[in-house]
Amino acid sequence: MLYNCTSIYAEHMISFRISLILLPVLLFGCGSNVPKPNDDLEEVDLKNEIAFEEETVTEEETTDSFEPDIAEIIEALSEIAILDTLDLSDEPETKEDFPSDHEYQEEIDDSIAPEEILVEDIHGEFSDLTELLVELQSDDGFSPEIPDIVQEAGADEYDFSYIYTPSGTCGMAEYDWLKPDQVGDVVEWFELDQYHLSAEMIEFLLEQAGYKGIIQVKNGTRVFALRYATQDRGKVIEATALVGVPDLPIAESSVYAPSVLVLHGTTGYSDACAPSADQIIGPFGAILPASLGFISVAPDFLGMNGFGEPSEIEHPYLIGEPTAIASLDSARAAFKMLDEIDAGVLPDLRVIPFGGSQGGHAALFVQRYAPVYAPEFDIDCVIALVPPANLAGQAIFAFNSLKSASALGTAFLTAAWFWYAPDLPASDIFNANGPKDYSVYIPQKYKETCDAAEFFAGAKTPGDVFNPDFLEAVSSGNVADLDPWGCYALENSLPTTQVPYLSDAMVLFVIGENDELVSNDIEEVTASVLCSQGYKIKFVECAGADHAGAPFDSLGIQFDFLNKCVAGIEPSPEEICVIAPPVQCE
Repeated sequence: MLYNCTSIYAEHMISFRISLILLPVLLFGCGSNVPKPNDDLEEVDLKNEIAFEEETVTEEETTDSFEPDIAEIIEALSEIAILDTLDLSDEPETKEDFPSDHEYQEEIDDSIAPEEILVEDIHGEFSDLTELLVELQSDDGFSPEIPDIVQEAGADEYDFSYIYTPSGTCGMAEYDWLKPDQVGDVVEWFELDQYHLSAEMIEFLLEQAGYKGIIQVKNGTRVFALRYATQDRGKVIEATALVGVPDLPIAESSVYAPSVLVLHGTTGYSDACAPSADQIIGPFGAILPASLGFISVAPDFLGMNGFGEPSEIEHPYLIGEPTAIASLDSARAAFKMLDEIDAGVLPDLRVIPFGGSQGGHAALFVQRYAPVYAPEFDIDCVIALVPPANLAGQAIFAFNSLKSASALGTAFLTAAWFWYAPDLPASDIFNANGPKDYSVYIPQKYKETCDAAEFFAGAKTPGDVFNPDFLEAVSSGNVADLDPWGCYALENSLPTTQVPYLSDAMVLFVIGENDELVSNDIEEVTASVLCSQGYKIKFVECAGADHAGAPFDSLGIQFDFLNKCVAGIEPSPEEICVIAPPVQCE
């Protein structure tokens, strides 16, 4: 039996002091959970059998279910005297406690000559991108250069032509993307004061969570909640994100830093499941990159508003376009927000997509869409950990039995139905005559739960949940022939999407040899296919690692890759697109 991620999530929320122990939940979802010693016991109950990649915030178990080693950690942490600079005895402030508007929004002085601006931050001297950004600064604030924009003097609007636009993909009605001046705007922001942490505090928490020596903290951090405007199928829609910035000494002028776009793993499918909705654990996705000197932008994804008005659409889980667009617009809005406030650090044009599991898929699609949707960003490297990059291929693995991968696949199918064609009968794919009418039950549960275990309530086999035609197409490898569902899978798989590949970024592509959620064999082939299509991939398969283990076993590899990317150092030719056997990543 696998240790249920829901219980980990719920129990640890009792204390801020142990939030970092839950970092795997936030960054990579709950795919593989934490194995208990009795994993070799026969799995009987379906709901307990499946190690889902999601978690809920409603279930609670007692700490008696913890194994001694985890309990000892919790006990030790509970006895630690926290530094006086942070009061952890009080409950976190609720969303209602935060102001919706801020009087203190000091404008940054744009009149400073370029040669007076600091061009060195904790990473060392920047390239001429800093000088470029300085030249682009205007009296109106941050205004990045976007190719193909024709700006008339004194005009309020500009003409813009996308080099790629969606064209009724998979039978959808055609729509046009809104122009860049209509999206990426700040709706609201507020600072999470309880996460204004010193470097010493962050180091202390990392040490207690077992990360001592792995993550080298360089500075303290500040964290902001951001609500911003993006678009979905040609209409303005609002989304939420968290933004972390280095807390640097006060200087006469702002420091410029590259940004990490932190794309989270599966946490659920609705507003209640959004990382920013949880002010205990959620902010750490933004804190860690900021503690290394980066600006970090951590979007919740569409359909997962963590605060403010509820989402207008269902979460498009593993759908490439809305995920990539909203993520890129979160960076645009974060950059504008930082230009409004006196944070002491501003973004340069470098953006590094980083994510695991669902976030790994998102990172690869952000890379794919950036040149055609947000070409102002300089994406030189991408970190994709255990990504389901080939959804069409993963379908064969996911639906041959009911297991953890089946939940991920079911969530994607439901999201695709909502996003592409909600007018189609869901009974085309889900069994209306099983133990439940799953064509009604699953879409409803998708709106309500953060726990995909509930999708399969009452079911024992895939035939209980899915229609025979679907299962036949999957088992025979003919997913593409299953119209329109095959089109949905192909369009959201990197090797087969219609979005042109125009990037020259280096990609760190990490998988686990024993991944039970994302088939390593399928993703190994996928990486090879992507290389044949022009991708530059540093491929790493972590020996013996499962879905959660591979991202953490490879932390050293990730930091080395990230540091070299920031320094402009690419892997050697011998490391690029070499699909090598599994290696020890620890």
